[in-house]
Order: sequence, then C-alpha cells, then structure tokens
Amino acid sequence: MPNAKSPEALLDLLAMAVRDHNYIAHAALYTADASPICKWDRETPDALFDAAIGQVTTMFRKHPREGLNRIYFSDMQGIIVATLVNKNTLLMMNAAAPSSLGMISLASSKVTQIIANAL
Repeated sequence: MPNAKSPEALLDLLAMAVRDHNYIAHAALYTADASPICKWDRETPDALFDAAIGQVTTMFRKHPREGLNRIYFSDMQGIIVATLVNKNTLLMMNAAAPSSLGMISLASSKVTQIIANAL
C-alpha cells in the first residue's frame, strides 16, 4: 500500500476503506487540534462533523482516565464513532440507523488500522 500522507491520498485511502461498509454514511480525518484533513460522504456532506469535532477533541484531551481512544455517540439517526488513529489524527465515522454498535466498532477498527499503516 502506498504511503498516503497528502490529504488527497488520505481521502482516496479513506474512501477505499469505508466504501464496502454500506452502512457508513460519512467518514472524516481530523488533526488533534480539530482541523479537517479529509472527508468522505456516501451521498451528501455532514456539516455536523465539523460542529462536533471541537467537543470530541476536548473529550479526548480532558478525559480523567488515561488511554481513552474511542468514543461512541448514538441517537435516532445512527451511531457516530470517534477514534484516535494516533496522537495527531482522529477518525470520525457515522453509521446510519439501524446499524449496530458492533458493526461500526468492527469497521472503525479496520479503517483505523488501514489509516494508521499509511501514516
């Protein structure tokens, strides 16, 4: 697999990694300071990712327990998972309802590993 450090290469890699998981509607990579690196959307963009990313990065930084590396949010529209790929990169994915927590957890682990190997 080629080294994917540019935003364009990371987007291609992210799209390849999530495309086969038909329940994933959105995926995005952000820096640790909440700046977007790249975003992939199955159909329409999700502006809520950018609205929530500041709160998510704060949760990772300020959580009282060491080693927090994954956070799940669920509502009537589905599940959002935020995963630290490494200390500088965060992956967020949105799984549409009625996908299960197990499905998004497995997909998140696979996608995180693919992105981590490229970085």
